[in-house]
Amino acid sequence: MVEPKRPKNVPKESQWNNKENEWELGKKNKNGKHIGELKWWLAPNGYLCCHSFYDDDGKIVSAKRYHPNGELAWEFLRGKNEDEVSIYYRSSEETDEYFPKSPFKNSWKASKIGGYF
Repeated sequence: MVEPKRPKNVPKESQWNNKENEWELGKKNKNGKHIGELKWWLAPNGYLCCHSFYDDDGKIVSAKRYHPNGELAWEFLRGKNEDEVSIYYRSSEETDEYFPKSPFKNSWKASKIGGYF
């Protein structure tokens, strides 16, 4: 896919990632892995879909994903002991973001301890 027109809210410094269909803003280490702060804006509308932090080795430390309406969709935290916590949030609007199936009709938040994705 050719880079679509960049929406006004997507920083000019961001780079188009054709494979992921989004703009990225962040740094990579000498091995090509993301390090430090990284943000992604999804095409074609350019909404901020993810905001992550990586250590110097390119290992994810924390992340937040967002629904197209800006509501928080997912939080991820990795502890010093490699413990991982994922917290998912249901959107008040239609979304393609993941939310775990639940037997509870009105569940709006779900947590998972262990691996992510």
